[in-house]
Amino acid sequence: MSDFNHGPSDAYGTHNAPHTGATPPTHAGDFVAITPPEGWPTVIGVLSIIFGALASLQAFCGLLGMLMMTVLINFLPQEVKDEIQTQAQSSMPYPVFQGVQILAEFALAITLLVGGIMLVRRRARAGGLLTVYALLDLLSNTYGAAVGYFVFSATIANAQNDPQMQQMPAGFAGVMQGVGPVMVVVTWVFAAIWPVFLLIWFRRARVRESMANWG
Repeated sequence: MSDFNHGPSDAYGTHNAPHTGATPPTHAGDFVAITPPEGWPTVIGVLSIIFGALASLQAFCGLLGMLMMTVLINFLPQEVKDEIQTQAQSSMPYPVFQGVQILAEFALAITLLVGGIMLVRRRARAGGLLTVYALLDLLSNTYGAAVGYFVFSATIANAQNDPQMQQMPAGFAGVMQGVGPVMVVVTWVFAAIWPVFLLIWFRRARVRESMANWG
């Protein structure tokens, strides 16, 4: 009796699979291509969150330190108060300009943090917010570099009047004055890396097209 549970045998006696009547797809339209989600929003968003959180914490500590110094100095003895005020004037010869810089850094850090969160969540406005942050951060870094240069110059000028500094080898003050501008430029370059990257990245047409489809 023939076995109806198997297909016909070939020349070697091997049973072939039964014909079910289903025809495998032969056209490209029968397959649906699945595009994996882009990973760059998560990477750039997480980095922005980390940088924003660190910068905001640093700026907040700077503001808190200035406020605490202003309040607590009034409760100290006059001798200690005068000494601390002298040290404060040496480290912060331009308190108003330095305070404005810290406030600007704090506001921009919060902007970067919020923009990173929006980017991770695929919000269409994230690119515009981070672009605005990048432009303002470059301006803030330039302002901070100028303030830093003047602070450094004032510190060197005060140090030259210090008897201990006068015992340094001849030409030491000149070397320090030459190092100051170099350090200011190097600091500005490192601070500009992330905002410049964001400006270049969000100018790409493919990135803008991708964000246009977000909510």
